[in-house]
Formats: sequence, C-alpha cells, structure tokens
Amino acid sequence: MPQTDIRAQDQLGFWIKQVQIALRTELDNALAVHGMTAARCAALTLLAESEGPPTSAELAVRVGVTAQTMHRVVRDLEAAALVVRQARPGRVRERSIFLTDAGRRTLATAQAEVLAVEERATVGLSPEERDMLLTLLRRVARNLDDSL
Repeated sequence: MPQTDIRAQDQLGFWIKQVQIALRTELDNALAVHGMTAARCAALTLLAESEGPPTSAELAVRVGVTAQTMHRVVRDLEAAALVVRQARPGRVRERSIFLTDAGRRTLATAQAEVLAVEERATVGLSPEERDMLLTLLRRVARNLDDSL
C-alpha cells in the first residue's frame, strides 16, 4: 500500500518548484530594468549558444514553453532590434532567428544580472557545494529526459 502521509516539504518536486518560482521572480525583477524577462533572456542565451539559427518553434521546445509563447517572445525581441528573422531557403513559412549585435550586448548585460541572482540564491554554499548541486540537478534532469 502506498504511503499517504508524505508532506510537501519532504518532496523533491516541491522544493524544485519553490526554487523555480523564486528564481523566476528574482530574475524578472533584476532583468526588468533592461527591458528583459527570464523568458527573453533564455531565448537570447539559447540563440547565442545555437550551432545554427533556430526557428521560433525550435526555441520553444528548448525553453520549455508553447510555440505561441515563444512567438510573442521573439516578436518582442525583434521589435527591440535584439533579433532578426529571415526566411529559410526552400521553406517559405519557416523563419530562422538570428541574434543582432544589440542582442549580444543586451545578453551580456542580462547575464551579469543572472549571475548576481544565482550568487544570491547560493549564498552559504561553498564552491564545491554549488558544483555538486549543479551536478545533482543535471543528473535528476537527465534521469527524466535523456535528451538533456
């Protein structure tokens, strides 16, 4: 018979969700002064790390949002001149997304804010503990999704 007296505070998922909520709130607050959000920053980061220019739909999968949400994010980034979209050769309906020079500069500023938030989040952890936390989180993520 399954155990039914497990408290939320004793579950891994509970704490991962609490960290996600707190981290997203802190990131959005820190990035807002630069006209950015965590989702916009994630999109710019993935564009910068991409081996080839992705489509909005491909970015959506990598960020973990719906295609519609990513379309809005990319539209906002394009309006701010941080990305440009170009039709893919032979695929009229698909557009590749490219980071602009302004996008790279904005990303560098945003990444400094992200690092500051991560520093606050890991206050009290030694460098070794922080590395171990990242290692364990990667392992848990890969246990659940072998594409990571």
